[in-house]
Amino acid sequence: MFYQINFGRFWRGKLVEHPLNIFHRLTVTNPAPFSAYIEAVDLGLAIVSSSPETLLRCNSGILSTAPIKGTVTRGANKSADLGMITSMIADVKERSEHRMLVDLMRNDLSIVSEVGTVNVSRFNVESYANVHHLVSHITGELSF
Repeated sequence: MFYQINFGRFWRGKLVEHPLNIFHRLTVTNPAPFSAYIEAVDLGLAIVSSSPETLLRCNSGILSTAPIKGTVTRGANKSADLGMITSMIADVKERSEHRMLVDLMRNDLSIVSEVGTVNVSRFNVESYANVHHLVSHITGELSF
């Protein structure tokens, strides 16, 4: 059973420029901590990926995830930015959807973590070049 599906965008077609140039432009216009470029020349395939979200990380037996749910565009200035952030945080629907996703991720981590080690360490707003996101950070100690 699926509780959440995260659709990405898929494009197919002829490019007028090399996909690596597209990737470089993407990293400048929309920098994100989890970006990737994969090219399989023999298959005629290139994958350009850019995401601010930590899906799953394991470091020295500590699992972590940072689900994002809740997004608003950046404002034209600092005052407008603050207004957008305040509005997003105050939005009951945005917060409820975020909490639901956090509960799902907390449950998923608890399946493979030591009992009592799963923790939601923070809930905050992360700002990127074009948007603000509601983000929570969840950790657990791997049980095997």
